[in-house]
Amino acid sequence: MPPRRLDPDLPPMPPERVRAWREGLGLTQAEAAESLGISRATFQRYEYGEYQGEVSYPKPVPLALRLAMAALTARLDPAD
Repeated sequence: MPPRRLDPDLPPMPPERVRAWREGLGLTQAEAAESLGISRATFQRYEYGEYQGEVSYPKPVPLALRLAMAALTARLDPAD
């Protein structure tokens, strides 16, 4: 059973979008992970999807991580 999402109105971010985001910025997985402040292994789980049990489902991307991805896409500096 997939984990319960905190915001039921926020659609899940599929692994394909995570990869498209990374590739669109020309980043490696390691660079994307470092930019987001997470480990490469954690980033890979979001990009490949995490499979548990007999039913597979993508690991939900937390809202904070999605916002950080949007900020990097817009080239916003968190120091501003």
